[in-house]
Amino acid sequence: RVFDTIDPRTEEVIAQIAEGDKADVDLAVKAARAAFDHGPWPQMSGS
Repeated sequence: RVFDTIDPRTEEVIAQIAEGDKADVDLAVKAARAAFDHGPWPQMSGS
C-alpha cells in the first residue's frame, strides 16, 4: 500500500510513499541498533 505526498502549494501529487507497519519499524530499529553497535558511531567524537 502507498499514500500520496501532496505539494501544498500546487496540490499536485509529487510522490507516492510506501506505508510501513510495526514489522517494518521493528526491522529498521534493529538495523539501526546493529549499525550503532558494530559500526564507527560509538568511536566518533561529538565535534
